[in-house]
Amino acid sequence: MIIGAGNMAWHLGQQFIKAGHKIVEVYNRSKIPGQELAVELDADFVDRPENLTRKADIYIIAVSDHGIDDIILGLQMDKQIVAHTSGAVPMTGMERISLNHGIFYPLQTLTKGTPADFSVVPIFIEGANERVEQVLTELAHTISKNVQILDSRKRRALHVAAVFANNFTNYLYHISSDILRKEKLDFSLLYPLMQETLAKLKGHSPLEVQTGPAKRGDYRTVGEHLNYLQGHDAYREIYLVLSEGIMSLYKAPAEDAMGEEHWGQDFEFSEDVEDFHDLDLDEDEE
Repeated sequence: MIIGAGNMAWHLGQQFIKAGHKIVEVYNRSKIPGQELAVELDADFVDRPENLTRKADIYIIAVSDHGIDDIILGLQMDKQIVAHTSGAVPMTGMERISLNHGIFYPLQTLTKGTPADFSVVPIFIEGANERVEQVLTELAHTISKNVQILDSRKRRALHVAAVFANNFTNYLYHISSDILRKEKLDFSLLYPLMQETLAKLKGHSPLEVQTGPAKRGDYRTVGEHLNYLQGHDAYREIYLVLSEGIMSLYKAPAEDAMGEEHWGQDFEFSEDVEDFHDLDLDEDEE
């Protein structure tokens, strides 16, 4: 039984079907996406929790984090196994649905309609008892080669780390793309750089492979970059915060144009540099 019809629900449903499982029902409050997913999974559709079948073996709650509370308040089972897929939400409160509750958390960024190789996706399991953990682990092994038991505290830490590694990084990619677009440059110019960065991380720690002007204390370049970003306070602030963080981590004293050392406190470049203060990064090109 799949509860939800978003990205996670779509992917898990597809993977379970490929592994030979039967999806008996899809429950979703919004009819159109729920009905569409039910058709894809050859399952029945329901839009009211009281109409859910009680004959499924496992109930997977694949909704947004803030939607889990609504499911907990509106759903009550008997002894069926019920698990949600969130990395940030603990099991607290799940006992209101069923004593046999747990977590089934795939660590991957997922988009509906875009296939993902689940065989390499790590899935983290937590259960209210050994039976729940065993059943969820067996289910996970049918779609992934990497299945681990992980408690709520460590799963939360993993989720925070994943936000930095994926969500924040993707936003930085957006900033890069936006800057290049305004200069009529293609974002694909950065692909080799991005690929090399990831390749190096497979054999070294991030601490070992950090490069760039902030790491080497290149105060002049940092100042020029900040001047370039005049007129876009959000991007400038992000650049400044990250540069200060890198400089603090590597304890690299920075020298300004006069040879005076600084520690990432005030990046005010005193010499005349080309100032792109009129650069409007918010508006689309006409």
